Amino acid sequence: MPREIVIGNGRIALAFDSKMSVRDFFYPHVGLENHLAGHELRTGIWTNGRFLWLGDDWDITMRYLPETLVTRCVAKNDELAVELEVNDAVHSFFNLYLKKVAVNNLANSRREVRLFLSHDFHIYGEDTGDTALYEPTLNSIIHYKRKRYFLIDGVTDQNSGINQFATGYKESLGKEGTWRDAEDGVLQGNPIAQGAVDSVVSFRLEMKPKSTNTVYYWIACGKSLNEVKDLDSQVKKAGVEQMLLETENYWSAWVNKQEIDLSILPRDVIRLFKGSLLIMRTHIDNNGGVIASCDSDVLQFNRDTYSYVWPRDGALVAYALDLAGFQGVSRLFFQFCDRVITKEGFFHHKYSPDGSVGSSWHPLVDSRGQPQLPVQEDETALVLYALWKHFQKHRDIEFIAKVYPNLVVKASEFLLNHTDP
Repeated sequence: MPREIVIGNGRIALAFDSKMSVRDFFYPHVGLENHLAGHELRTGIWTNGRFLWLGDDWDITMRYLPETLVTRCVAKNDELAVELEVNDAVHSFFNLYLKKVAVNNLANSRREVRLFLSHDFHIYGEDTGDTALYEPTLNSIIHYKRKRYFLIDGVTDQNSGINQFATGYKESLGKEGTWRDAEDGVLQGNPIAQGAVDSVVSFRLEMKPKSTNTVYYWIACGKSLNEVKDLDSQVKKAGVEQMLLETENYWSAWVNKQEIDLSILPRDVIRLFKGSLLIMRTHIDNNGGVIASCDSDVLQFNRDTYSYVWPRDGALVAYALDLAGFQGVSRLFFQFCDRVITKEGFFHHKYSPDGSVGSSWHPLVDSRGQPQLPVQEDETALVLYALWKHFQKHRDIEFIAKVYPNLVVKASEFLLNHTDP
């Protein structure tokens, strides 16, 4: 997986590249509706007349805080004499992407530092029909199309909000995007743009020598304007610091709830085990879809993604989660399977996280031109196997009774008849 960091909450999933840029932004399903589709949410710094986007000119390290889905990333540039310490998270309950940027002035002089954040949304994965606008009563930027709204806001520890903004056009008539407007350190303040659009905001810090100041930034995600405004109000009331702490505590409690005794294992192995559980969870939609990957880089090769639910892969993940003591998450997957299995008792090649049938490369005829089912038998068989292992471990008869007619009876009869009528 070429993405360095993945965070999420079962409704939102964000994936970061090695430049600390968000490149994949899924909402409201993990794996469905990538509102960036490989484009970027960039971060840049201007100071002393010099501007740099985070990239190859920076010394960057990217990690998670221990046993959480909150990042701890550091970017340092000696020429600018600036170091950024960044925490990113998706709130565990609210549809909020949260960012805390501690800006360290490494110079021995007072100076102004401006932090720039750009937004290259392709809402619903499309580059047409978007709107980006400045909302003056909230001092925020809003991107929207149909029933998807993204409200961008922030505040500094010097009690100032967004300092400058710009909206504009991209990917047509030779325009790269409004993010280029940031590179002189000044944004032009265009208040609205429609079509293929992007936006940039900046935050201004007056910094003392060898000092640290903080910028708090967030994106509220919703299906209506009122929903994102309400979320914006909640962040302003509680504060990003508090919401990051809530998210950190939630994931730490979640990953440590299992009853397995890990004390005999080396510390590095325990860390890898818990980190793997957390990353697995970021790829599982709250409606039970277990996607193969949230990385959109494969789009450039065949114009499709791996953000699909393969029943085979999901069954293996569910089995692993059951072994680790996370039967609540594995049940979500079995409930998903119960909803999507065909009346004949088999699973299609793959599914989107909303349960619709995904794209396929399996034909309806064989090499002799005879009709055939476009299925992989192990997709059905492994779900049945994983469900049996789930029942052996947890003996949750009431749950099994609900899925038994489809996932046991129908699936078993299909497999027997498909093997040898």
